[in-house]
Amino acid sequence: MTADGAPGEDPAHRPFATTRLPRTFCPDCGQALVFERHGGGEHPYCTGCGYVRYRNPAVGVAVVVRDGQGHVLMGRRARGPYAGLWCIPCGYVEWDEDVRAAARRELREETGLIAATGGVIAVHSNFHNAAQHTVGIWFAGMVAGGELAPADGELTELAYFDPATPPPLAFPTDALVLAQLTEEAAHEAETIALSRTDGRIPAGVPFSRSIVPASSQTKRRIRLVLACIDSVHGIGILPSTKVSIDNRMTDLARFAVKFGESTIRLRMRRNPTPELAFLHEVGHVLDAIALGASGAYASPMHKELDTWRQAVSTTGAFQTLTEAHEEGLSGLEPGLAAYSLAAPELFARSYSQYVAERSHNKLLTAQLEVVSDAIGLPLHWSGDDFDVVRDAFDELFSSRGWLR
Repeated sequence: MTADGAPGEDPAHRPFATTRLPRTFCPDCGQALVFERHGGGEHPYCTGCGYVRYRNPAVGVAVVVRDGQGHVLMGRRARGPYAGLWCIPCGYVEWDEDVRAAARRELREETGLIAATGGVIAVHSNFHNAAQHTVGIWFAGMVAGGELAPADGELTELAYFDPATPPPLAFPTDALVLAQLTEEAAHEAETIALSRTDGRIPAGVPFSRSIVPASSQTKRRIRLVLACIDSVHGIGILPSTKVSIDNRMTDLARFAVKFGESTIRLRMRRNPTPELAFLHEVGHVLDAIALGASGAYASPMHKELDTWRQAVSTTGAFQTLTEAHEEGLSGLEPGLAAYSLAAPELFARSYSQYVAERSHNKLLTAQLEVVSDAIGLPLHWSGDDFDVVRDAFDELFSSRGWLR
Protein backbone atom coordinates (compact mmCIF):
# COMPACT_ATOMS: atom_id res chain seq x y z
CA MET A 1 0.00 0.00 0.00
CA THR A 2 1.12 3.56 -0.47
CA ALA A 3 0.35 7.08 0.55
CA ASP A 4 -2.32 6.80 -2.12
CA GLY A 5 -3.80 3.85 -0.24
CA ALA A 6 -2.74 1.02 -2.54
CA PRO A 7 0.05 -1.37 -3.56
CA GLY A 8 3.35 -0.21 -5.03
CA GLU A 9 5.81 -0.96 -7.80
CA ASP A 10 8.81 -2.97 -8.90
CA PRO A 11 11.13 -3.28 -5.87
CA ALA A 12 14.12 -2.84 -8.19
CA HIS A 13 13.20 0.85 -8.51
CA ARG A 14 13.65 2.58 -5.14
CA PRO A 15 13.31 6.34 -5.36
CA PHE A 16 12.73 6.53 -1.62
CA ALA A 17 16.32 5.44 -1.02
CA THR A 18 17.52 8.82 -2.30
CA THR A 19 14.76 10.93 -0.75
CA ARG A 20 15.74 12.87 2.35
CA LEU A 21 13.50 14.31 5.01
CA PRO A 22 13.58 18.13 5.10
CA ARG A 23 15.96 19.58 7.65
CA THR A 24 13.97 20.32 10.80
CA PHE A 25 14.56 21.03 14.47
CA CYS A 26 14.77 18.53 17.29
CA PRO A 27 11.37 18.06 18.96
CA ASP A 28 13.08 17.46 22.32
CA CYS A 29 15.62 20.27 22.67
CA GLY A 30 15.01 22.55 19.67
CA GLN A 31 18.45 22.33 18.08
CA ALA A 32 18.77 21.94 14.31
CA LEU A 33 18.99 18.38 13.04
CA VAL A 34 21.88 17.21 10.88
CA PHE A 35 22.09 14.09 8.73
CA GLU A 36 24.29 11.32 10.12
CA ARG A 37 24.47 7.57 9.67
CA HIS A 38 22.63 5.60 12.36
CA GLY A 39 21.40 2.02 12.28
CA GLY A 40 22.45 1.29 8.71
CA GLY A 41 21.04 4.45 7.16
CA GLU A 42 21.33 8.23 7.12
CA HIS A 43 18.84 9.96 9.42
CA PRO A 44 18.23 13.42 10.91
CA TYR A 45 20.22 13.55 14.14
CA CYS A 46 20.42 16.02 17.02
CA THR A 47 23.97 16.74 18.21
CA GLY A 48 22.58 18.31 21.35
CA CYS A 49 20.57 15.48 22.92
CA GLY A 50 21.17 12.53 20.60
CA TYR A 51 17.63 12.32 19.22
CA VAL A 52 17.42 10.39 15.91
CA ARG A 53 14.46 10.87 13.59
CA TYR A 54 13.76 7.57 11.85
CA ARG A 55 11.43 7.34 8.91
CA ASN A 56 9.51 4.05 8.98
CA PRO A 57 7.16 2.64 6.34
CA ALA A 58 3.41 2.71 6.81
CA VAL A 59 1.45 -0.57 6.65
CA GLY A 60 -1.37 -1.11 4.18
CA VAL A 61 -3.76 -4.02 3.77
CA ALA A 62 -5.94 -5.48 1.02
CA VAL A 63 -8.51 -8.27 0.87
CA VAL A 64 -8.57 -10.49 -2.22
CA VAL A 65 -12.18 -11.48 -2.88
CA ARG A 66 -12.84 -13.97 -5.69
CA ASP A 67 -16.02 -15.15 -7.37
CA GLY A 68 -16.96 -18.69 -8.37
CA GLN A 69 -14.73 -18.49 -11.47
CA GLY A 70 -11.68 -17.37 -9.53
CA HIS A 71 -11.95 -13.79 -10.77
CA VAL A 72 -10.68 -11.07 -8.42
CA LEU A 73 -12.72 -8.10 -7.19
CA MET A 74 -11.13 -4.79 -8.20
CA GLY A 75 -12.11 -1.13 -8.03
CA ARG A 76 -11.51 1.88 -10.30
CA ARG A 77 -9.89 4.70 -8.34
CA ALA A 78 -11.89 7.92 -8.09
CA ARG A 79 -9.22 10.56 -7.52
CA GLY A 80 -5.56 11.41 -7.14
CA PRO A 81 -2.74 10.63 -9.57
CA TYR A 82 -4.14 7.12 -10.18
CA ALA A 83 -7.72 8.15 -10.95
CA GLY A 84 -9.30 5.89 -13.55
CA LEU A 85 -6.90 3.02 -12.90
CA TRP A 86 -7.81 -0.20 -11.08
CA CYS A 87 -6.61 -1.79 -7.86
CA ILE A 88 -7.49 -4.45 -5.33
CA PRO A 89 -9.52 -2.65 -2.59
CA CYS A 90 -7.06 -1.56 0.09
CA GLY A 91 -6.07 1.02 2.67
CA TYR A 92 -3.98 1.85 5.71
CA VAL A 93 -3.78 0.19 9.12
CA GLU A 94 -4.65 2.80 11.70
CA TRP A 95 -2.90 3.30 15.03
CA ASP A 96 -3.73 0.55 17.55
CA GLU A 97 -5.64 -1.45 14.91
CA ASP A 98 -5.15 -5.14 14.12
CA VAL A 99 -4.04 -5.72 10.52
CA ARG A 100 -6.87 -8.16 9.76
CA ALA A 101 -9.46 -5.86 11.31
CA ALA A 102 -8.06 -3.03 9.18
CA ALA A 103 -8.33 -5.17 6.04
CA ARG A 104 -11.97 -6.01 6.75
CA ARG A 105 -12.75 -2.39 7.58
CA GLU A 106 -11.19 -1.06 4.38
CA LEU A 107 -13.03 -3.63 2.27
CA ARG A 108 -16.34 -2.73 3.87
CA GLU A 109 -15.72 1.02 3.55
CA GLU A 110 -14.77 0.82 -0.12
CA THR A 111 -17.02 -1.96 -1.44
CA GLY A 112 -19.87 -2.43 1.04
CA LEU A 113 -18.89 -6.08 1.55
CA ILE A 114 -18.44 -7.79 4.91
CA ALA A 115 -15.78 -10.48 4.77
CA ALA A 116 -13.75 -12.82 6.94
CA THR A 117 -10.00 -12.75 6.33
CA GLY A 118 -8.13 -15.96 5.64
CA GLY A 119 -4.44 -16.61 5.04
CA VAL A 120 -1.84 -14.15 3.80
CA ILE A 121 -1.52 -14.31 0.01
CA ALA A 122 1.44 -11.97 -0.36
CA VAL A 123 3.55 -9.30 1.35
CA HIS A 124 5.38 -6.68 -0.74
CA SER A 125 7.37 -3.50 -0.17
CA ASN A 126 6.17 -0.55 -2.23
CA PHE A 127 8.62 2.07 -3.47
CA HIS A 128 6.68 3.74 -6.28
CA ASN A 129 5.88 6.86 -4.24
CA ALA A 130 9.11 8.66 -3.33
CA ALA A 131 7.38 10.47 -0.48
CA GLN A 132 6.02 7.37 1.24
CA HIS A 133 7.55 3.91 1.55
CA THR A 134 4.88 1.35 2.49
CA VAL A 135 4.54 -2.37 3.19
CA GLY A 136 1.44 -4.09 1.82
CA ILE A 137 -0.26 -7.27 3.06
CA TRP A 138 -2.80 -9.05 0.85
CA PHE A 139 -5.25 -11.39 2.67
CA ALA A 140 -7.60 -13.98 1.22
CA GLY A 141 -11.22 -13.04 1.89
CA MET A 142 -14.54 -14.85 2.21
CA VAL A 143 -17.64 -12.69 1.76
CA ALA A 144 -20.06 -12.96 4.68
CA GLY A 145 -22.57 -10.25 3.82
CA GLY A 146 -23.15 -6.69 2.68
CA GLU A 147 -24.03 -5.31 -0.75
CA LEU A 148 -21.43 -4.75 -3.45
CA ALA A 149 -21.31 -1.03 -4.33
CA PRO A 150 -18.71 1.78 -4.12
CA ALA A 151 -19.25 3.03 -0.59
CA ASP A 152 -16.89 5.82 0.50
CA GLY A 153 -16.01 7.73 -2.63
CA GLU A 154 -12.56 6.17 -3.05
CA LEU A 155 -13.75 4.00 -5.96
CA THR A 156 -16.14 4.78 -8.81
CA GLU A 157 -16.70 1.26 -10.09
CA LEU A 158 -16.32 -2.36 -8.92
CA ALA A 159 -15.94 -5.46 -11.06
CA TYR A 160 -14.43 -8.95 -11.07
CA PHE A 161 -11.50 -9.66 -13.41
CA ASP A 162 -9.58 -12.74 -14.47
CA PRO A 163 -6.20 -12.31 -12.72
CA ALA A 164 -4.51 -13.34 -15.97
CA THR A 165 -6.08 -10.42 -17.87
CA PRO A 166 -6.45 -7.49 -15.45
CA PRO A 167 -7.53 -3.95 -16.41
CA PRO A 168 -5.02 -1.05 -16.39
CA LEU A 169 -3.55 -1.16 -12.88
CA ALA A 170 -2.70 1.70 -10.55
CA PHE A 171 -0.07 -0.21 -8.57
CA PRO A 172 2.60 -2.65 -9.78
CA THR A 173 2.50 -4.81 -6.67
CA ASP A 174 -1.14 -5.60 -7.45
CA ALA A 175 0.23 -6.95 -10.72
CA LEU A 176 2.62 -9.18 -8.75
CA VAL A 177 -0.26 -10.56 -6.68
CA LEU A 178 -2.44 -11.20 -9.74
CA ALA A 179 0.46 -12.94 -11.50
CA GLN A 180 0.94 -15.12 -8.42
CA LEU A 181 -2.74 -16.10 -8.43
CA THR A 182 -2.55 -16.89 -12.15
CA GLU A 183 0.49 -19.12 -11.64
CA GLU A 184 -1.13 -20.91 -8.70
CA ALA A 185 -4.29 -21.54 -10.76
CA ALA A 186 -2.21 -23.10 -13.54
CA HIS A 187 -0.43 -25.32 -11.02
CA GLU A 188 -3.76 -26.39 -9.53
CA ALA A 189 -5.05 -27.37 -12.96
CA GLU A 190 -1.95 -29.51 -13.54
CA THR A 191 -2.33 -31.14 -10.13
CA ILE A 192 -5.98 -31.98 -10.76
CA ALA A 193 -5.15 -33.46 -14.17
CA LEU A 194 -2.38 -35.54 -12.64
CA SER A 195 -4.63 -36.87 -9.88
CA ARG A 196 -7.10 -38.05 -12.51
CA THR A 197 -4.71 -39.55 -15.04
CA ASP A 198 -1.65 -40.86 -13.19
CA GLY A 199 -1.67 -44.65 -13.44
CA ARG A 200 0.25 -45.41 -10.25
CA ILE A 201 -2.66 -44.77 -7.86
CA PRO A 202 -6.08 -44.59 -9.46
CA ALA A 203 -8.56 -42.04 -8.14
CA GLY A 204 -10.96 -43.55 -5.65
CA VAL A 205 -8.41 -45.61 -3.70
CA PRO A 206 -9.60 -46.02 -0.07
CA PHE A 207 -8.28 -43.21 2.07
CA SER A 208 -7.37 -45.65 4.85
CA ARG A 209 -4.46 -46.94 2.73
CA SER A 210 -2.66 -43.63 3.20
CA ILE A 211 -2.82 -43.82 7.02
CA VAL A 212 0.03 -45.40 9.00
CA PRO A 213 -0.92 -45.99 12.69
CA ALA A 214 2.01 -45.79 15.11
CA SER A 215 0.76 -48.77 17.13
CA SER A 216 -1.91 -51.44 17.27
CA GLN A 217 -3.71 -49.38 19.92
CA THR A 218 -3.82 -46.38 17.58
CA LYS A 219 -5.08 -48.59 14.78
CA ARG A 220 -7.96 -49.84 16.94
CA ARG A 221 -8.95 -46.33 18.00
CA ILE A 222 -9.12 -44.88 14.48
CA ARG A 223 -10.51 -47.94 12.68
CA LEU A 224 -14.14 -46.80 12.88
CA VAL A 225 -13.39 -43.34 11.47
CA LEU A 226 -11.37 -44.74 8.57
CA ALA A 227 -14.23 -47.11 7.73
CA CYS A 228 -16.65 -44.16 7.68
CA ILE A 229 -14.35 -42.15 5.39
CA ASP A 230 -13.88 -45.08 3.02
CA SER A 231 -17.65 -45.54 2.80
CA VAL A 232 -18.08 -41.90 1.68
CA HIS A 233 -15.13 -41.18 -0.60
CA GLY A 234 -11.83 -42.43 -1.90
CA ILE A 235 -8.69 -40.48 -2.66
CA GLY A 236 -6.18 -39.92 -5.45
CA ILE A 237 -2.43 -39.50 -5.10
CA LEU A 238 -1.67 -39.02 -1.41
CA PRO A 239 1.53 -39.55 0.63
CA SER A 240 1.20 -41.54 3.83
CA THR A 241 0.23 -39.82 7.07
CA LYS A 242 1.48 -41.15 10.41
CA VAL A 243 -1.05 -41.23 13.26
CA SER A 244 -0.12 -41.56 16.93
CA ILE A 245 -1.74 -41.15 20.36
CA ASP A 246 -0.18 -38.55 22.65
CA ASN A 247 -2.12 -38.00 25.88
CA ARG A 248 0.39 -35.35 27.05
CA MET A 249 -0.88 -32.81 24.51
CA THR A 250 -2.97 -29.84 25.60
CA ASP A 251 -4.84 -29.90 22.26
CA LEU A 252 -7.37 -32.63 21.51
CA ALA A 253 -5.63 -33.32 18.21
CA ARG A 254 -2.96 -31.79 15.99
CA PHE A 255 -1.95 -32.06 12.33
CA ALA A 256 1.46 -31.02 11.03
CA VAL A 257 3.54 -31.20 7.86
CA LYS A 258 7.31 -31.04 8.34
CA PHE A 259 10.00 -31.80 5.79
CA GLY A 260 7.41 -33.35 3.52
CA GLU A 261 6.07 -35.74 6.20
CA SER A 262 2.55 -35.36 7.57
CA THR A 263 1.51 -36.47 11.04
CA ILE A 264 -1.63 -36.52 13.17
CA ARG A 265 -1.39 -36.70 16.95
CA LEU A 266 -4.47 -37.49 19.05
CA ARG A 267 -5.24 -37.08 22.72
CA MET A 268 -7.60 -39.82 23.88
CA ARG A 269 -7.75 -39.12 27.62
CA ARG A 270 -10.18 -36.42 28.75
CA ASN A 271 -11.30 -36.05 25.16
CA PRO A 272 -15.10 -36.25 24.80
CA THR A 273 -14.96 -36.47 21.00
CA PRO A 274 -11.78 -38.36 19.96
CA GLU A 275 -13.26 -39.85 16.78
CA LEU A 276 -14.56 -36.48 15.56
CA ALA A 277 -11.23 -34.85 16.48
CA PHE A 278 -9.39 -37.36 14.30
CA LEU A 279 -11.86 -36.82 11.45
CA HIS A 280 -11.29 -33.05 11.78
CA GLU A 281 -7.53 -33.55 11.38
CA VAL A 282 -8.12 -35.76 8.33
CA GLY A 283 -9.87 -32.72 6.86
CA HIS A 284 -6.62 -30.80 7.33
CA VAL A 285 -4.73 -33.62 5.58
CA LEU A 286 -6.99 -33.36 2.53
CA ASP A 287 -6.80 -29.57 2.59
CA ALA A 288 -3.00 -29.39 2.81
CA ILE A 289 -1.88 -32.45 0.85
CA ALA A 290 -4.61 -33.89 -1.37
CA LEU A 291 -5.93 -30.52 -2.56
CA GLY A 292 -3.06 -28.21 -1.64
CA ALA A 293 0.57 -28.29 -2.70
CA SER A 294 3.73 -28.74 -0.61
CA GLY A 295 1.78 -28.61 2.63
CA ALA A 296 0.06 -25.28 1.87
CA TYR A 297 -3.66 -25.23 2.66
CA ALA A 298 -5.89 -25.11 -0.41
CA SER A 299 -9.00 -23.84 1.38
CA PRO A 300 -8.14 -20.10 1.46
CA MET A 301 -7.62 -19.59 -2.30
CA HIS A 302 -7.61 -22.85 -4.33
CA LYS A 303 -9.87 -22.30 -7.34
CA GLU A 304 -11.25 -25.84 -7.12
CA LEU A 305 -12.74 -24.88 -3.73
CA ASP A 306 -14.48 -21.71 -4.92
CA THR A 307 -17.89 -23.43 -4.78
CA TRP A 308 -17.21 -24.67 -1.26
CA ARG A 309 -16.10 -21.21 -0.07
CA GLN A 310 -19.17 -19.58 -1.59
CA ALA A 311 -21.44 -22.21 -0.03
CA VAL A 312 -19.96 -21.79 3.46
CA SER A 313 -20.19 -17.99 3.29
CA THR A 314 -23.95 -18.15 2.69
CA THR A 315 -24.76 -20.29 5.73
CA GLY A 316 -26.33 -19.04 8.91
CA ALA A 317 -23.56 -20.57 11.02
CA PHE A 318 -20.92 -18.57 9.13
CA GLN A 319 -22.95 -15.38 9.49
CA THR A 320 -23.29 -15.90 13.24
CA LEU A 321 -19.56 -16.53 13.68
CA THR A 322 -18.77 -13.44 11.63
CA GLU A 323 -21.05 -11.27 13.75
CA ALA A 324 -19.49 -12.67 16.94
CA HIS A 325 -16.05 -11.84 15.60
CA GLU A 326 -16.93 -8.36 14.34
CA GLU A 327 -18.98 -7.24 17.34
CA GLY A 328 -17.44 -9.26 20.15
CA LEU A 329 -19.34 -11.71 22.31
CA SER A 330 -19.46 -11.46 26.08
CA GLY A 331 -17.72 -14.37 27.77
CA LEU A 332 -16.21 -15.69 24.53
CA GLU A 333 -12.59 -16.79 24.65
CA PRO A 334 -10.58 -14.03 22.89
CA GLY A 335 -9.76 -14.93 19.31
CA LEU A 336 -11.94 -18.04 19.18
CA ALA A 337 -14.40 -16.62 16.65
CA ALA A 338 -11.55 -15.39 14.43
CA TYR A 339 -9.82 -18.78 14.63
CA SER A 340 -13.09 -20.54 13.81
CA LEU A 341 -13.51 -18.36 10.70
CA ALA A 342 -10.10 -19.26 9.26
CA ALA A 343 -10.58 -21.15 6.00
CA PRO A 344 -8.60 -24.29 7.06
CA GLU A 345 -10.72 -24.58 10.21
CA LEU A 346 -13.94 -24.08 8.28
CA PHE A 347 -12.85 -26.74 5.81
CA ALA A 348 -11.91 -29.27 8.51
CA ARG A 349 -15.17 -28.74 10.42
CA SER A 350 -17.35 -28.92 7.33
CA TYR A 351 -15.48 -32.01 6.09
CA SER A 352 -15.92 -33.81 9.43
CA GLN A 353 -19.64 -33.03 9.41
CA TYR A 354 -19.91 -34.14 5.77
CA VAL A 355 -18.40 -37.55 6.50
CA ALA A 356 -20.39 -37.95 9.72
CA GLU A 357 -23.66 -37.30 7.90
CA ARG A 358 -22.87 -39.19 4.69
CA SER A 359 -21.69 -42.28 6.60
CA HIS A 360 -24.80 -42.17 8.88
CA ASN A 361 -22.58 -43.04 11.85
CA LYS A 362 -24.43 -42.47 15.13
CA LEU A 363 -21.28 -41.97 17.23
CA LEU A 364 -19.89 -39.23 14.96
CA THR A 365 -23.29 -37.56 14.74
CA ALA A 366 -23.60 -37.54 18.54
CA GLN A 367 -20.11 -36.04 18.87
CA LEU A 368 -21.08 -33.30 16.40
CA GLU A 369 -23.86 -32.28 18.79
CA VAL A 370 -21.44 -32.24 21.73
CA VAL A 371 -19.05 -29.88 19.92
CA SER A 372 -21.85 -27.66 18.60
CA ASP A 373 -23.27 -27.11 22.09
CA ALA A 374 -19.91 -26.64 23.85
CA ILE A 375 -19.36 -22.86 23.62
CA GLY A 376 -22.63 -21.36 22.45
CA LEU A 377 -21.37 -20.70 18.90
CA PRO A 378 -22.28 -22.73 15.79
CA LEU A 379 -18.97 -24.47 15.13
CA HIS A 380 -20.98 -26.92 13.00
CA TRP A 381 -24.11 -26.51 10.90
CA SER A 382 -27.63 -27.50 11.84
CA GLY A 383 -30.40 -28.91 9.65
CA ASP A 384 -30.87 -27.35 6.23
CA ASP A 385 -28.06 -24.85 6.87
CA PHE A 386 -25.57 -27.53 5.86
CA ASP A 387 -27.26 -28.50 2.59
CA VAL A 388 -25.27 -26.15 0.34
CA VAL A 389 -21.99 -27.20 1.97
CA ARG A 390 -22.84 -30.88 1.55
CA ASP A 391 -23.64 -30.27 -2.11
CA ALA A 392 -20.30 -28.50 -2.56
CA PHE A 393 -18.40 -31.51 -1.17
CA ASP A 394 -20.43 -33.85 -3.38
CA GLU A 395 -19.46 -31.75 -6.39
CA LEU A 396 -15.79 -31.61 -5.37
CA PHE A 397 -15.38 -35.33 -4.74
CA SER A 398 -17.46 -36.28 -7.79
CA SER A 399 -15.33 -34.07 -10.07
CA ARG A 400 -12.22 -35.86 -8.83
CA GLY A 401 -13.74 -39.30 -9.15
CA TRP A 402 -13.57 -39.88 -5.40
CA LEU A 403 -17.26 -40.00 -4.44
CA ARG A 404 -18.58 -43.45 -3.52
